[in-house]
Amino acid sequence: MKTILKYRLDASGNDTSLTLTDGFRVVRTEYIPAEKRVHLWVEVPLKAGTPETRVDFRVIASGHPIGDDFGYVGTALDTHAPEAYHVFNRVAEQVAQSSGGERLVRVA
Repeated sequence: MKTILKYRLDASGNDTSLTLTDGFRVVRTEYIPAEKRVHLWVEVPLKAGTPETRVDFRVIASGHPIGDDFGYVGTALDTHAPEAYHVFNRVAEQVAQSSGGERLVRVA
């Protein structure tokens, strides 16, 4: 089984860190004018015991630089203003599952 979850992203240039089930897939990015926020919809598997990964998402405006360690995810357009917000991500750290069902986080 799987589901789609919605997340609000920080559009100020700071990272938004999400812990996502391995096998996740970003299915949509959108700017919602009423909230003046960029949102992300992610398909995630629901199988118990699936490992998780912490992923950093960053929103930048057109023409602004971003490091080579980030990969492009999608673009969200403000339909009421001439603005485009570009969403990038990078893997921050792996989150492991112990045999007892507790979550163990590897700290760098």
